[in-house]
Amino acid sequence: MEELERVIDRLFRLDNTKPDAMRKHKGALRPALHAVLATMIMYFAERQREGEMLNVQAALMTVVQTVLKPAEPPQALLTSWGSTVRRQFELDNVHLLGQQQGHPQVDQP
Repeated sequence: MEELERVIDRLFRLDNTKPDAMRKHKGALRPALHAVLATMIMYFAERQREGEMLNVQAALMTVVQTVLKPAEPPQALLTSWGSTVRRQFELDNVHLLGQQQGHPQVDQP
């Protein structure tokens, strides 16, 4: 998880000039940055395929390559992670997405 925190810091250019709420790993706004990164990863493949947000996609790939130094190309890694994040999102939100995604409606307590 520490590596992803470094990805967030680098991608969103969080330095000492930014508010502690975003910069500190336990800052009040840090969960929002986690959600933004997860969304960027979840939609990475779609945006690449559609040619959308190319400058943002390039920045994400550069930061992933620089910070994580993955063995595989960052595009492949982000595409794989995106599939994983999407599956988890759908599982976590089946009560909201249920019939829209072809899942049976699940009653929540």
